[in-house]
Amino acid sequence: MKAGVDRLLRHLKAPPTAVVKSVFTDWPTLVGDLIGSHSRPIEIVAGTLHIEVDDPAWAAELSWLADDLIRKIQSSLDTNEINEIRVRIRR
Repeated sequence: MKAGVDRLLRHLKAPPTAVVKSVFTDWPTLVGDLIGSHSRPIEIVAGTLHIEVDDPAWAAELSWLADDLIRKIQSSLDTNEINEIRVRIRR
């Protein structure tokens, strides 16, 4: 079953199941409790992680920290599947 899900995710230009699960399940651990409490991952498409934040100040902060967050996620998950971050403000 996992192989079928991974094939579907590749077709959708998403990373493997393990990466998706870790990003969505372990978000506060990956980015830290403070950032994790003001943001959440929305989707991963073609190497881009889309994040939603609760305030414009956090949008600016995460945009500024994007390269550091990408390196931290890549290192924690031992993958290069995520290479860009886009941030939007929760409505």
